Amino acid sequence: MKGPLLAASMTLLCAPSISTAQSPFDVPGTFKRVDANGDGRITPDEIRVDAGRDFDRYDLDGDGLLSRDEVRQQQILHGLQNGGPTAATAEVIEMVTSHAFRFFDFDGDGRITREDYIRSGIRQILQADTDGDGAVTLEELHRFHGQTPR
Repeated sequence: MKGPLLAASMTLLCAPSISTAQSPFDVPGTFKRVDANGDGRITPDEIRVDAGRDFDRYDLDGDGLLSRDEVRQQQILHGLQNGGPTAATAEVIEMVTSHAFRFFDFDGDGRITREDYIRSGIRQILQADTDGDGAVTLEELHRFHGQTPR
């Protein structure tokens, strides 16, 4: 159960929008987006740039922090875009929001800072680095998300 919840909350970092567990993770699309130099490897520096860009998009009021309400609003928006209003129930939205805060909010103050978000993304991507070379290949990302490369 930990894996799917972590994957769902990590879509805060690795997907075009904050996501619930309702839709499969787009490994190839995400990999292509994050691998900025196209060398077939995602590095912590590429995650830093991509995660910062995502954070800025999710920070709806531009205050440099993600509040529970901002995360919740992104969950609702994603649910509406992927199946209508019933796709993301209030219970699912709250579960994923709570899990995201347990994962990202290091000091427990109820807010996610830009640096917390970026550090979490780097930590997450390095968990997929099975060969320990400090970068993640498309194959490693597929395996990490339990998917077979297409």
